[in-house]
This record gives sequence, structure tokens and C-alpha cells, in this order.
Amino acid sequence: MEFLGALPPANAGSRAAVDAALAFCGRPSPRYPFGNPVSVAQCHLDVLCSRRYWVTDKSDGVRACLVLCRSPSTFVSVLVDRKGGMFAVSVQADEALFAGTVVDAEVVHGHDGGFVLLLFDTCCVAGRREVEHEPLSVRLKVLREVVCLALSFRRPGVAVVTKPMFDLADSAGLAAHMARLGYETDGYILTPDSDDASPPGTAPGILKLKTDHTLDFLWADGMLWFGDQTDLFPAQHLGLAFQPQQLGGVRNHAVVEMVPQTNKDGQVVMMHYLQERPDKDTPNSYVTVTRTLQSVRDNVTLESIGEALARGGQPR
Repeated sequence: MEFLGALPPANAGSRAAVDAALAFCGRPSPRYPFGNPVSVAQCHLDVLCSRRYWVTDKSDGVRACLVLCRSPSTFVSVLVDRKGGMFAVSVQADEALFAGTVVDAEVVHGHDGGFVLLLFDTCCVAGRREVEHEPLSVRLKVLREVVCLALSFRRPGVAVVTKPMFDLADSAGLAAHMARLGYETDGYILTPDSDDASPPGTAPGILKLKTDHTLDFLWADGMLWFGDQTDLFPAQHLGLAFQPQQLGGVRNHAVVEMVPQTNKDGQVVMMHYLQERPDKDTPNSYVTVTRTLQSVRDNVTLESIGEALARGGQPR
């Protein structure tokens, strides 16, 4: 994204301080410090009805982890991207936050031309790790009342906001929120209240409901690949067809975003190229791809989730 690309890389001292802060939180580099949601499918409806979930928009930006800490000689403020890249950011913040603050966030480009850092989870604030075991509602309160009130960017045109979340049954509140948003979205995120802040890797309890499903593949040597770097599978492994000519201008070993095309029965019949993903250097995992395809087939919507809630009672 334009915002991260304009920031200077963190220097060696800052990187070492951030590595130490993340290790203190049990989230060592280079993996992104927080988990990735899974696509919602029919099998999740019972879970959504049995536990309290919060729902918010799925902002269409670039995920970044904000880390505030200290090196031996200075305060350190860094944004960590999904590749593990660290970028120095100039902030004004309460000194207490530099005892160690790690926040999951997303940078979005506002319709007004400015940028917004949306904060939506944390595992450590002002050196206190116990916050990661609090309910999500408490973690959001800490972000609103402690982090946001004590933090601002020195660069003009950059706002820091805690992302509003709504009870899954509060369709009116969510609709009003969506109507006044000043940035692009591509679906919804549903997060359980009772779970700890998610660790790196797959977060099976956090669900994404996309309005338009996409999958990330590695484009290498004329084939689309998915899975972990040590165990990659060709797209044909799951019968996923694509048109190589659509990727003729894409550099080799780039991660690309593909859109599944379905037939009238909801079966995926073709993958179409959308864009490169320069913010990623790995494709979707095997589990992510198979779950997303299942989500496409199940075609779960916010409306069908609401109907399941109405049938099964309010989440506890």
C-alpha cells in the first residue's frame, strides 16, 4: 500500500527491540503476530448460535501490526506487515505505551484521501500481557480508552481509530455503521467474545464472510500453487481450472489474487485473475483454500446467519 511503501524501513536497533517485544508476547518474528480468519461455512452456524460473536466490516486495506517498545537508547514505533517487514512510524504517545504495546490493525485509504489505522485487537498494552486473556469486548475497551486516547501519528492525514464492533444480533447497528464508512470494504469479520487474542497462524474461531470470494496463489512456472512453502499443491489438485493467458504479464513467483467463478449449482468451474498481491509472499494454505471453496458452495450470508440466530435463540 502507498502508506507503508512511503515509510522508511526500521533500523537494526529498532528491529531488535521489536523482535524482543514480540518474543515477550510469545509471538516471535518473522510470522505475523496475530491469526488469520477462516471463511464461514454452513458448519459454523451452530457455533455462531452457541457463543457471543461480534461482527464488523472487513476493511479492504493492508494488515499491519503496531508495535511500541524501547531500545536501549530510544522509543521505538514500528508497523509490521504480513511479510515480517518492519517500517518506522513517527507517533506521539504516552510514555507508558512504550513499555510494550502490540496491536493488530489495518491501514485503509479513506475516501477523503487520508489514511486510517483501524485497531481491532491486542495482546499487550503498556507491558501488560494479561490483556490478551480478557474477553474481546474488554480488549476493545482498552484500545479505545487507553491506546487511542494516548496515541496519534505525527504525519498529517493519518487517524487512529478503534474499529467498532456489534453484537451479531444487532443488525441495525451494523447497518448504520456500514452506511457511514469512509473506506472500502469487502465483507464482514465475526470474532468470538470469549477467545484470547489470536496467536499467529490460522484462527479457527474468527470467521470472514466475504461479499466476493478470492484466493491467493503462487504463480510459478506457468502453474498456480497453494499450500505451505514446504508443501505446495498445483491448482489442478483440487480441479481448479484457470486460463494461463490471463497471467501472461505476471512476474514469475508472484502471489496473485484469483476470483472463483461458479455455475448455477454453486460449483467452482473457473478461476480468474484479479491482481498481484505485493503485500504477500506466500499463497493461501491448503486448509484456507478448501475452506474457502466450501464457503463458496455453501453461500452463507449475513441474512442466513440472522435466520439461524432467530431459529436457535440468541448467542450466549
